[in-house]
Amino acid sequence: MKKILVLAIMGIVCVLAVSAQTAASLDAAIDTSCKAITQKLVMAPKVAVVSFASTDQLSAYVLQQMRNTLEKSKAATWIPKQEIEKALTAASLKPSAELSDAQARDIGRKTGALFVVIGTFAEARQNYAFKTKMINVASGTVETSSDIAVSETAQIANLLGKPAPVETPAAAATASGTGGGGQATQAQAAANYKIGDTGPAGGLIFYDKGDGIGGWRYLEAAPADIGKTNRAVTEDIRYTGLYDRAVGRGKSNTQGIMTIAANRGGGFGWVAQICDTYSLNGFDDWYLPSRDELNYMYGNLYLRELGNFKSEYYWSSTVSTNTYSRNVDFKVGRSFWIQNFNTGNQVESPKNLTASPNIRPIRQF
Repeated sequence: MKKILVLAIMGIVCVLAVSAQTAASLDAAIDTSCKAITQKLVMAPKVAVVSFASTDQLSAYVLQQMRNTLEKSKAATWIPKQEIEKALTAASLKPSAELSDAQARDIGRKTGALFVVIGTFAEARQNYAFKTKMINVASGTVETSSDIAVSETAQIANLLGKPAPVETPAAAATASGTGGGGQATQAQAAANYKIGDTGPAGGLIFYDKGDGIGGWRYLEAAPADIGKTNRAVTEDIRYTGLYDRAVGRGKSNTQGIMTIAANRGGGFGWVAQICDTYSLNGFDDWYLPSRDELNYMYGNLYLRELGNFKSEYYWSSTVSTNTYSRNVDFKVGRSFWIQNFNTGNQVESPKNLTASPNIRPIRQF
């Protein structure tokens, strides 16, 4: 697995000073600051990208986008995210906190980094100020910095937990023009995502169907597993109609399972219930992926070494058409499809699993 960097962003000094008329987008500001960082590095030193001061949601988005951009560069050895977060936790700090230069250098020393990167995002006149800087851990010298004006968009408002800005008629027409008769969601209109990008909820984009028909365009996987269970359900149940494996069907499969669960004590401990009650960064619309959705996570994230997946089994919400029977009372039950991320193979889960598959919820927007 590739080392995944962890970001420490806090303040930046001006590589760029732009007016309200030429304010950049959030993603453009991220790209510009990353270029300023990599252009100053020689001999591939160890660099820790530590924090970005903003809301937890916007901070997570910026840090992940910077990881994706900086990891493509061979200009440095990037300190893994897990090591940075461990050092931050030990210092009672968070990745979304505003760190002083001294605090950032201390994190750098604890992780063995020669340079640390920190940043901030704050309101500035009619726009926002996106600031980052890279600090020499030994000397405390600011090696490079950026101060970029960023215009407000629905994407930023969403990440900051604010009402979306009022759109002009032209912008609204562009946002809703899906070309297929469907309506684009606010998140879709706000940004065009690529596979591997961080989504609005802080997860990873792993599927783009290319339009907003049906009220969604992208699929976003949670940034980490949310546990394991060897129980798809707690008893034998007929799952008539929940055999759909297609992309876009995990949500209805999960809803179908939860309808059954509601009549059977709530389904506590069922894998679908664990996903249905999951919440992250204010988003609570997660569900258990269908069989094909799970395979897209495998191909577009795991095989690209994104998302911190394990080389183990993962649950889907697609029910097998095969049945098993209990000799005692002849009740008929069904198994669920699971996927081995080590081999890519999908198999029908046995009635009594000895190894617990992992749980990775997804959402659509």
